[in-house]
Amino acid sequence: MTDFIAKQGSYLTMNNVVKFVKKFQDRDMDFVLPISSMKGAGKSTLGIQLMKRHVENNLGISFSLKDYLAYDNEDVKRLINELPDKSPILCDEAARFALSEDWGKTENKDMKKLFTQIRTKHLFIIMCAPDFFWIDKKYRNEICVFWIHILKRGYCVGFTRDTTIGVDDPWHRKEFQKITRGTNIFSDSDKVIGIYRKHPCFWEEFKFPPVEARLYAQYLKYRDERIFTVNSNSEDSAEVMDNREQKRYDAFRNMIWSLRQGDKPMKYTQIVNMARDPTTGRRVLKVGFFRAAKDEVDNLIKSKLIKEDAAAKNDTGGTAVETGAVNNKDEGIKSDCEDTV
Repeated sequence: MTDFIAKQGSYLTMNNVVKFVKKFQDRDMDFVLPISSMKGAGKSTLGIQLMKRHVENNLGISFSLKDYLAYDNEDVKRLINELPDKSPILCDEAARFALSEDWGKTENKDMKKLFTQIRTKHLFIIMCAPDFFWIDKKYRNEICVFWIHILKRGYCVGFTRDTTIGVDDPWHRKEFQKITRGTNIFSDSDKVIGIYRKHPCFWEEFKFPPVEARLYAQYLKYRDERIFTVNSNSEDSAEVMDNREQKRYDAFRNMIWSLRQGDKPMKYTQIVNMARDPTTGRRVLKVGFFRAAKDEVDNLIKSKLIKEDAAAKNDTGGTAVETGAVNNKDEGIKSDCEDTV
């Protein structure tokens, strides 16, 4: 009986969350909700539960999971354009377009612009990501007002952004680091929730049950189909990137070749120092990238010297030039350069 009450309580709380979403939509707003957790803790499960309740309770139509799932930029754009007003979208892999480390990609910049222009469609967009603070700042601080974090499967807490004018960090990240110090995945969930209640952005806490087996099986089937298709379609892009990298490598190798010629060839340490960001002074070449070009140039120079020596012997019958004249010592690579050059 206790399990039944707890389960109903979970459904009631989730229903209250989607009622809250409806209030936003009725006030001419959209609702973008990130859900974060460690891998396998139930981001997609909670996203599906909230989506299903939104469709059935708020929209009053039957729920078809496949209609609302997105796995890449094109999926998200298509659903934003094709779905009716107030529809939900589950971005099951938001890391594909919303991570801060990929902010400079053209397609991701376009996606951020799109998210700032879709308010009038009043969509309910759920973004699943491993860590909320991995998400690009534009989404966190301007587009998202609420965020749910799953502590472990079935337990989650919600937070709302501090909308105080002029606040530097509307999510008070340092406060999270301060109050959660010493907690881990083995910590008691109720105790951790109690800690989160002290955070200035705390909003809600609730438990959520698993998705029914039939629906979850549909989700897994469609997810695998889409992820493998997306990865397959990415092969052409990977090939293009490989070609660009090869051209970049060829240009760098040719530069090294020219700098190593003449009576006073430039040392490798000097070449490495040329390959720096002029503003930060940081090396901008990977160790493997540089070494490959250096080794190829050294071999070319060595081969050139051998040919010149052979030609000289044929012409004059003189003593061969020592082929060890090429200094193969790795002057530019030291132990402190193992990660980047």
